[in-house]
Amino acid sequence: MSTILPPLYVRLTDVRLNLTEMIKRTLNGEERMIITRHGKPVVALVTINELHRIWADEDYELYGPVNPETGHRHGAAWVARTGWKRPLFEAEVIAKEAAEKAEEQEMLTRIEAKIQSWEEEDPETEQSSAGSAEDARPVWWKRWWR
Repeated sequence: MSTILPPLYVRLTDVRLNLTEMIKRTLNGEERMIITRHGKPVVALVTINELHRIWADEDYELYGPVNPETGHRHGAAWVARTGWKRPLFEAEVIAKEAAEKAEEQEMLTRIEAKIQSWEEEDPETEQSSAGSAEDARPVWWKRWWR
């Protein structure tokens, strides 16, 4: 979604009253409109050129690139057979790397917290300098009888 031209969220009742004005504003490139029902987005009002671009992107992803010999797309069977994936755009690569880095950082934080919890001393397992080896063992069974 473009950050330069943010979408305008419009209620369905407002669309019924001002449809021609909204179409003009969309065609002039003034607004990108998302129509809502009960506060939830249901449809978007886009120009036909944007719709053709969206369809072309879907075809590229589903059916692969255009075969230079035939001028047609390779097809879904070719995509499934070869495992071809659409190349990522630069913004997608940056977002994917950021997500991986955040996931790695979260995992490291969880590991550090677990290690820190292990390092904390449990008062029941502490050894006293005067006590014997028998006293140093954990007394887990005492928890049942409290």
